[in-house]
Amino acid sequence: MRRRHLVAALPLLAAVVLVSGTAAVQACTVSAGDSTFGSIMGALGPDRRTLTVEGTCVGDVYVNLDDVTIGGSGTIVGQVTVDGAQRFTIRDVTIANSPEIGIYVIDGSSAEISNVTVEYANDSGIDVRFGSFARILDSRIENNVWGLSVNKGGVVDGYRNVMANNREEQVDLAEHGTYRGSAETIDQGLGTYALSVTRNSYLNLRQDSRVTGRTSIVMQSHLRTRDHTTVTGDISVDLQSALDLAEETAVEGDTETRNLSIVRVLDNATVDGTVRCYRTSICMED
Repeated sequence: MRRRHLVAALPLLAAVVLVSGTAAVQACTVSAGDSTFGSIMGALGPDRRTLTVEGTCVGDVYVNLDDVTIGGSGTIVGQVTVDGAQRFTIRDVTIANSPEIGIYVIDGSSAEISNVTVEYANDSGIDVRFGSFARILDSRIENNVWGLSVNKGGVVDGYRNVMANNREEQVDLAEHGTYRGSAETIDQGLGTYALSVTRNSYLNLRQDSRVTGRTSIVMQSHLRTRDHTTVTGDISVDLQSALDLAEETAVEGDTETRNLSIVRVLDNATVDGTVRCYRTSICMED
């Protein structure tokens, strides 16, 4: 489930890439105030921090300035890196065909990602790590290698997003990653797991979130579901980890608990499947 992590985000890497499903590529136009530019990096500067993107803009985008906003109806073919920047906002655009990560939020950055589609990245669709925070709303993360990755102290609050049909995990938390999701739709599809929570990470799903596919919680990690969340698929809890099913959560699938782990079924939660405890683990029902 875990893998290495390649990283490389340098300004403006030119490439010849076709956006999937696009027959004709519309020229890139970036508006900043009264000026227009042929690339996002060409438009971005200390006095030009609100950009409107139209057409198809090919090239990586690197942001290390505070208070940058990228919006519009265009497509960015490449990786968007937010490196140590505060209050970055990206909305209403598509990020497609990145040779690595779609949106990469690192080094203590804060970002809001709203109504964005991230697809066909050759790594994670969105990756938040190194003490960074991202608020992700009404977005779709689909057809990448991994979906949403939150690692190394990254924190994500998610609202009404769809993560589906990524090749590996749809949601991948590791090394003190934290993800709090409301009304999320997470569908394993042809991937390996819907949820992977490992290495001291924490995931909280609430407010009618829906998970379809396998879930793995390992190595001192914790998954809590509540507020009518539904989970359809088998759940594995291992190596001193915890699963709390609370407040009318509904699970349809088998749960296995091993190696000093605990499963608690609380507050009118239901499990339509077998709950098995092995090797000094604990299963409790309120």
